[in-house]
Amino acid sequence: MTQLYLQDFGTVCKLYIYSDTQEELEYQFNSFYNWQATSGYLSDIDNINDRFSSFIWTNRRKLIKYFCNIIEHHYFMVTGREPEGELFRRRVRELAERRYLTIERRQGISGKKGINVDTYHLSCDLTII
Repeated sequence: MTQLYLQDFGTVCKLYIYSDTQEELEYQFNSFYNWQATSGYLSDIDNINDRFSSFIWTNRRKLIKYFCNIIEHHYFMVTGREPEGELFRRRVRELAERRYLTIERRQGISGKKGINVDTYHLSCDLTII
């Protein structure tokens, strides 16, 4: 399972990624990179207490766009239909902003400590779209 934690510095955000396996962590990074939520690289991967952790640099706008893309992609994969319409797009944006706000935030994180982070998953309730 992948977990995310956000440290907001105002114009940029440091997004910590925690995972059970290194492959899962790299997969999550590739998802952020491919959907243009980061143009950077994955920092050095730490292995602490059988958990893998790393971070990327991003910002609020990129993360919300990422969540919009993921929700639309999930909708297409479940229904087989292309997302369309202004009402649909507005609802996707609301869900993406809500998802962004659910990422746990703390200040002064150290990757070397065991911290409680928000559980992250890609599933979403499409019945509310």
